[in-house]
Amino acid sequence: MHDSQSSGSYPRTSSEWNSFAIDETPSYIINHEIFPDRTFAQLVQTAFSPRIAVLATYDADKLAYHKGFTQGFWELLRPFGDEIREKIVAHDMQGSTRTLNNFALHFVPFDAYDMSVRTKGKENSFRATVASKHPNLVLTTPLSDYRFGTNSKDVEQWLWYLAYFRHQDISGKSALLYTQQFLAGQPLVPFETFNYPVLNLFVVSSHNTSPVDALRVLIQSTKYADCPTFLTPDATPRYVFVHDEDKHDLELSIAIFDTMKRSFGDNGFFLRLHSQKATLDYESAVPCPRPQWLSAQEHLKLLQASEKTPFCIFQSDVQAIQRFVTNFSTLSVIPHMERCVKKWDDQYASTRRGFTGKLLFASKKYFSPSGSGIASNFRHASHTYKRNSTEFFMRRLADFSFMLGDWTHAISVYEALIRQYNNDQAHLYLAAAQEIVSIARSFSPEDRVRNSEKSTLQTLQTYMSHYTRGVPNSHFHAARAFLLLGQLFGSKTEVDIDNSANWCTSLLFFRRLGPLGQAIMFQRIANLYQETCEKAVSASQGAVTAGTHRSRIRKAAFWSLLAAEFWCKCRLPELATPLFSQSQGTYDQIRWTSINKSVYNVSKEIDRLQKRYTHSDP
Repeated sequence: MHDSQSSGSYPRTSSEWNSFAIDETPSYIINHEIFPDRTFAQLVQTAFSPRIAVLATYDADKLAYHKGFTQGFWELLRPFGDEIREKIVAHDMQGSTRTLNNFALHFVPFDAYDMSVRTKGKENSFRATVASKHPNLVLTTPLSDYRFGTNSKDVEQWLWYLAYFRHQDISGKSALLYTQQFLAGQPLVPFETFNYPVLNLFVVSSHNTSPVDALRVLIQSTKYADCPTFLTPDATPRYVFVHDEDKHDLELSIAIFDTMKRSFGDNGFFLRLHSQKATLDYESAVPCPRPQWLSAQEHLKLLQASEKTPFCIFQSDVQAIQRFVTNFSTLSVIPHMERCVKKWDDQYASTRRGFTGKLLFASKKYFSPSGSGIASNFRHASHTYKRNSTEFFMRRLADFSFMLGDWTHAISVYEALIRQYNNDQAHLYLAAAQEIVSIARSFSPEDRVRNSEKSTLQTLQTYMSHYTRGVPNSHFHAARAFLLLGQLFGSKTEVDIDNSANWCTSLLFFRRLGPLGQAIMFQRIANLYQETCEKAVSASQGAVTAGTHRSRIRKAAFWSLLAAEFWCKCRLPELATPLFSQSQGTYDQIRWTSINKSVYNVSKEIDRLQKRYTHSDP
């Protein structure tokens, strides 16, 4: 592969492209699974699913390592949390049940929450501290370098690889792929809690000589973690005892697990796995599923370390882990979240919602004896709330309700928080709550909790400046808001499509996208107008006049032409051609010199690229 690839960026200049040559398609690209078809709403709901922090003993991590999972036991669980096939049922605040069709679990290593691993070096890390006090309990250094957060350049580079080698597969999914890669790298921040662990999962195996004592010490060891000040590491613990089918006696392992249940309660799970590594030589070996929520950085690392032989796992292990993840979701995660929602709602939110909450808020604000308004838990020096404050637990409550699909309850809590954040001038908290409540409204089936499209967009424009102009700021979350809300609003009504397109356009002027991201957004805006025109024609909607219809046809052509131009800048004529054809059909009927000249220039560029850079499909 050319040096420009291995150096960490895809070819950008003409000289780089002139010397660009690839002998063969990377095997990782060939074997890469484009994620299953989802609507945009389903993608967003899955992205904001519960995080489970996994911490394994030395022996459990080694068992996974010898099976081929080089990042430890959490990597073994990771792909099976992305898609839970069994029906998951949750209860809302009114006691009604609902099926969570898009429910998932994001397993992450506990080390990702230990900030000392990132800032102080290995000698002061959480694992090194635990190992010094309890030798052989955990690996001294983590097997995984998993981190929260993403780099937009990495997202561009990875998606360029997919577009170059799999352009036919992603031609209609580029916006979804871009959004998924963007959401897969969400940072750990104090002003929203989706990335905080819902539960801590502790893993010990039958290879441990004293598994009960090891589990007890492992659970207690979280106190040594150097987590951020806004995050508490002591999430409710759950545990797994892993029985080695190849080397240990099943009856003995069951007896040990019974002892664990007497010591730690029934919050444990028994998992039977083979310690032997599966290969194609075994009849019962199957390809191991790949995680659907790999970050762009992880994709690029796998691309560089691509292996020719497929990674395999025993079918019995697949079935055992799938059963565990389902039981873990239905017996631990969902009940725990529901209990937390009820508890926090009674303790923190009940007096702050609805008319009573507004009246209490106003009375404290305007009639406070001190004249300083409501007593605030916001620390202006660090721009955060204390992690034991009412506001912290209310945001946690709102996010839990969101993840459980209880949109009405989540909206009511977010709205109460918005009033408090506005009073405290907690700008990032305010913008984040306004963004998520807008997403929740787009999912809610109840019209009474929806505002009009225009008023919602005006409100969001006001709050969006807090993401970008405040101190501190978060350009990632501003880009996320533009990316998510523009596409969610665009899927609602045809009449307000212009507002949705304008919102998407704001992301283009945000100047945080590279040429590929810009091409994707131009194409998305073109598709918004094109889809609206098709729906209006097929349904003959009276709300859309003939003049409006013609205007949207011209807008679809305009954005299609821009998208084609930017796909050309990415040297991907295969993706530019269909968009150019859409715009050409419209502009051939219009005598507009400047536009026709642009059409001609794009046409010439596509022809030139096709002659110079045409590559065979893999």
